[in-house]
Amino acid sequence: MSVLIANLTSTSATAEDTRLRDAGPDESDLRYFLKCSELANTQLLSFDEAKDCSGAFMRIKLFFVPGVGLDDFEGLSAHEKAAVDMVGYRRYVEWHAKNTAVVEALSVAPLSPSDAAKD
Repeated sequence: MSVLIANLTSTSATAEDTRLRDAGPDESDLRYFLKCSELANTQLLSFDEAKDCSGAFMRIKLFFVPGVGLDDFEGLSAHEKAAVDMVGYRRYVEWHAKNTAVVEALSVAPLSPSDAAKD
């Protein structure tokens, strides 16, 4: 996986990277994560709520790292996980800044049954 880490630290974006960042993460994950974050600002989340929210956020971040799914991520070393997590987070923040209208619309939309945590 060291090749993966080298590719992640490259500053040149591929067409696939750009397409993914423009498309955005799964809306149900994003809506669920936004609601969790909002709730966490006002109260302590239960263990299950925190776990589910964390899982949604991990899926969001991994969306922005082509070629790394949840199963791939679990097989990485701690160093590799940290690198992948940071790249996914930075790309999410970049996407979030460029898509504030989408984020705002999802943050006020009611949760639907499909927004439930995915294992």
